[in-house]
Amino acid sequence: SSRYGISSSEADRYLVEIDGRLNSKDEDYMLEKSALSLTTPMSLQWILTRHCNLQCRHCYVEAKNKDFDFPTIEDAKSIARKCVEANIFSITLTGGEAFLVPWPFEIIEIFLANKISVKVFTNGTLFGDAAKDKILKLSRYRDSLFFLTSFDGVQAVHDKIRGEGNYSRTVS
Repeated sequence: SSRYGISSSEADRYLVEIDGRLNSKDEDYMLEKSALSLTTPMSLQWILTRHCNLQCRHCYVEAKNKDFDFPTIEDAKSIARKCVEANIFSITLTGGEAFLVPWPFEIIEIFLANKISVKVFTNGTLFGDAAKDKILKLSRYRDSLFFLTSFDGVQAVHDKIRGEGNYSRTVS
């Protein structure tokens, strides 16, 4: 406790006070406490696929597993609607490579239209002109849509980890 700038006796008194408040019958405090209770997760991570176009040395996803299929667009929309109904605050879409699924932008739009913040983990190598056009159409949600791409260092280091030529594919 001296490490935190208070004595042991002060820390003990503080813990007793906290315990008392947590077990209190005080209506104002109970209302305050219940207002903070969550009935649904604030955030969700959705692994859209285990397929990936890279074979990064460190990856925890078994991308070689070919038995893991994409959900159908109907199933994906059903999952998205359930997230909306559950009042999820934010969702992270990941994989494998999230942009290998045939429908990521349809799902992203459902979340964004319902004020759910979206983060997409991607290796960034699949952003052709079609994907760039779809991203531009979603630019009205720029405060709620984030693309996260890893760079492992200079080109030689990045390519050693993610495969030859992938640094250039990621930055282009």
